[in-house]
Amino acid sequence: QDIADRALGLTGSLRQPTLDETVALLVSDRHDNVGMDPVAHAIATAGGATLLFDAGDDTSTGEPWETFSLDSLVDEFSGFDGAYVVPGNHDNGEFVPAHFDDAGFTVLTGEPVETSDGIRLLGIADPRSSGLGSWRTPVGISFEDQAAQLADTACEADAAGERVSTLIVHDPDLGTPALERGCADLLLSGHLHVQVGPDVVSEVDGEVGVTYTNGTTGGAAYAVALGTKLRRDAQVTLITYRDGVALGLQPVTIGVSGDLVVAPFSRLPATR
Repeated sequence: QDIADRALGLTGSLRQPTLDETVALLVSDRHDNVGMDPVAHAIATAGGATLLFDAGDDTSTGEPWETFSLDSLVDEFSGFDGAYVVPGNHDNGEFVPAHFDDAGFTVLTGEPVETSDGIRLLGIADPRSSGLGSWRTPVGISFEDQAAQLADTACEADAAGERVSTLIVHDPDLGTPALERGCADLLLSGHLHVQVGPDVVSEVDGEVGVTYTNGTTGGAAYAVALGTKLRRDAQVTLITYRDGVALGLQPVTIGVSGDLVVAPFSRLPATR
């Protein structure tokens, strides 16, 4: 709770949205560390966030015994204007998406959705299952086919004049084909447990897209972060939008010592 209290004081360090801007908080790879949920909420409050993006691996096995972890996130963010989730490989199965859906969160299932502020999102669950190990076994559709299907959907939306602003996936490789084909502006992900990017990706038509991977919000070194102790630095990221387009992002890292480190606001290139 001490870290959460200090996080509320980050207002002066975080870029504040103007009246015509919307901020989303990106979390990923919580792996049952409910102790970080109040901290994430406090950072969201300090940064003016009103949306939650969850890039998956909230659990370690996707089983009902982890209900406490899902409920913790719901309790913290149910008052937001919207919460959008893609289950990760450790969330595989019916339980996690069904529980979030019942709680009023929007589980992205491969079709574009639009937030109340006009941000078009597209995402889908990781098709693999990992349990408590580090292996990733395909379940149903292959990873490659899922990525191709997601890219096709994004490109169809773009051709119809309803371009996807932001792709949300667990593993960045699942969304890369859509970005490389020029059919989305920003790709958000997790899975790697370390921050990667923001990096510019050149699209086939000469335009650019941006890919960004959030670190582990649960401070997880492996598949389990049960409890409240950080095994490695934890992270959340604030993404600022105007008119449905991402302007920039700002990561906040929580060190294993409890230190809060606010990165500079990173302005994203105009993609269109």
